[in-house]
Amino acid sequence: SDFNTMSDISGSNKINEIKVEDFSTKHGTNTSHEKPNEFQNDIKLSNAQNGHQRGKVKGVNKMKDKIWLCSVCDAPALKYSSYGGKVCSSCRAFFRRSVQSGYHTLFECKLDKMCKIEQEVRRKCQFCRFQCCIRSGMKITWVLSDQERKRRYGKMKTEKKEVTFESKKLLQSVTRPSVLVFSFSSEEKNILEDLCTKFHVPWLQNLFRFNRGAGFNLIEFVFLNSEPKSETWVAFNQSMSMNFMKLIFPRFEELSDLSSSDIGQLMNSPSSGIAQLFRSCHMFNMGGRIQGKYCPVPSHVVDVFSNPDIVSSLDLGRLVSRLDLTRWEGAGTRMAEYEDLYPGGWAGDEEAERRHREAVHKIIRWPVDEDNMFDYWMVLLMSLILVFHADYYTLVNRDRVEKIQMKYTIILQKYLRSKQHPEKANTKYIEAMLLIDQARQAWEISSETL
Repeated sequence: SDFNTMSDISGSNKINEIKVEDFSTKHGTNTSHEKPNEFQNDIKLSNAQNGHQRGKVKGVNKMKDKIWLCSVCDAPALKYSSYGGKVCSSCRAFFRRSVQSGYHTLFECKLDKMCKIEQEVRRKCQFCRFQCCIRSGMKITWVLSDQERKRRYGKMKTEKKEVTFESKKLLQSVTRPSVLVFSFSSEEKNILEDLCTKFHVPWLQNLFRFNRGAGFNLIEFVFLNSEPKSETWVAFNQSMSMNFMKLIFPRFEELSDLSSSDIGQLMNSPSSGIAQLFRSCHMFNMGGRIQGKYCPVPSHVVDVFSNPDIVSSLDLGRLVSRLDLTRWEGAGTRMAEYEDLYPGGWAGDEEAERRHREAVHKIIRWPVDEDNMFDYWMVLLMSLILVFHADYYTLVNRDRVEKIQMKYTIILQKYLRSKQHPEKANTKYIEAMLLIDQARQAWEISSETL
């Protein structure tokens, strides 16, 4: 305090006055004058300044000992500002990840947007926690993307030397995605694995129950080279649609945020068949083989026929005796081609057939990586983007459906970035957005004809 500082200054002056008198007596200097000499004044002034500085240092040390609390969750805060706010390391990381991934636009509060954010429960409501970050002074625009961070710290200098004039033109021609995302977190990997689990259903058993003749014809086509019937393909699509609406779709927690009217639209509207057509297109080949893509029928046949109870309940004993399941992994099985399912003249309109073929070809050739390897996760994510495409339906809460679609759109974009070169990932993402209209076009032509 100022009082202590003045005491230090006074005490220091007294000590130095004694030292000056000793110095004068010892060396015969006159100290009896009322006015001290210039040398004494310099010593006093110097010590007074030193004492004042010591008081300042003591005050600074007291400030250093002060503990700051996070303005979001009351945990011990970092010493310095984080994106404009005084927060802890956990809230700082949460804010950065939310902004870089774009998920902050999807956060929703399950209660009244007034959740109490404390250290023990700060993970329960992401929406309220993020709003607390904003109120604390943290700014979204201060968060750098990975690419901006590399550019700022000079880590892209060596990469720039390798970029040719032609590649620069290509970079400029590629449309920049609306959200800059790069890393693919373990949380998002878990989401993909969960999607695989949700989409796993006993579709072959259900096909036999839905249309026994279609089930027999499908297996005979794959194993015994029988001719496919158009009725089989229609029944197959109808059965797969029922599987999705009754078994797969209800497994998604996001439906709890939608009204019953909107859920009914997503499940029962004719446009709900667009996503199913997209999925079914990947059941056959078109325009050359794709690595890693195989007919899913044989593996399901083995699973079904190896269970005596299922064989007995579906009365499949005679069919089992006709099949050689030992060769299902080899070249003894067939995968349908586009011409098998859509032979010439099927639509009665050459122009419609041409547009349908082009759209289906783009759908089939899309979910592959840089090595022409089929990627099943791309199919699942794109299927959900189509399911939750708000333009397909008449909705009460359109914005909620759009938020769900945005969630899977961001995951798809990040997944592509994690698997492919940035420029190719951008191109693949743009192609995915164009598929929304192409899938709808193919579905409209099919539904009008079949």
